[in-house]
Formats: sequence, structure tokens, C-alpha cells
Amino acid sequence: MNIGDTYGRIIVISEADPVSNGIGKTQKAVRVRCIDCSKEKIVAASDLRTGRVKSCTCNWSRIRKGVPTYFRHGDINSGTYSSWAAMKSRCLNPNDSRYKDYGGRGIKICDRWMDYRNFLADMGSRPEGLTLEREEVNGNYELSNCRWATQKEQRANQRKT
Repeated sequence: MNIGDTYGRIIVISEADPVSNGIGKTQKAVRVRCIDCSKEKIVAASDLRTGRVKSCTCNWSRIRKGVPTYFRHGDINSGTYSSWAAMKSRCLNPNDSRYKDYGGRGIKICDRWMDYRNFLADMGSRPEGLTLEREEVNGNYELSNCRWATQKEQRANQRKT
């Protein structure tokens, strides 16, 4: 189990102090963040591996009503959502092929943008033909450092490797 691994609708963000298993013993625990609402909690690592924990409680009422939880904001198929999801993967998922150039070198996402609805409110819908760009290539993903840019603008703003 590694930081950045996802289990259902939650992502592992750090190790945590061991937790009690209820019968006098402790077990390995991790801190996780909900992909939908950004709520964090500590869970037993074994509960993730076995599938007992797949989400925080934010979606339970929707699941009981039969509403697909991924339609929560109604924007799942948009270019804006794709840009947001790709940003998160580059920065948070060590298994992403681009992680070494983003999260692996310390590029972070502001806490507010961990929730898609906040990202959308700050950046607006992605205009056709544009992509998410950090103006300062060594800076983090945050409103003061991001804009929608053309591929040509992106190429002119690359760091020297």
C-alpha cells in the first residue's frame, strides 16, 4: 500500500499511527482523502485491502437511492474535469508516468482544488483547444499560478530539462 494508491473513491495520502482492531491489538493505518468531497480520515490498511472501506460517508445516501456517485457535479465528461483529474494524477499518483515531473519534484495542488467544484468555480470551464498551465513552471497548482493556455503557449513555458 503506497501513498497515491486509490481504493474505490478514496486515495491514500500518508501513513498514520496504528489503530485498535477492537480486541486489544493494533494494526497498520493510513490517512485517506475522499476523491469526491476531500474529507480525510484514518482507516486500517487491511480494511482498504479487503474492500471493506471504499469511500467516505459522503456518498452513502446517493448510493442507497441508486444515484451514480460519479455524477455528483454533472461534469464528468467535460474537458474541465479531464484537466482537473489529470492534474491530480500527475501530482498525487506515483504510478502516473508524469509523476516524476510533477508530484515527484514537489509540485503540489492547493487544498481548495482537491474538490472539483472549487477548481471549476476558480478556473471556469476549459475553453475549447486550451489546456491547464502553471505560469511559473516550478510553482504549484493554485489560482494565482494557473490559466488556460494554447499548446503553443505551453511549449514556450516549459522548463529546461
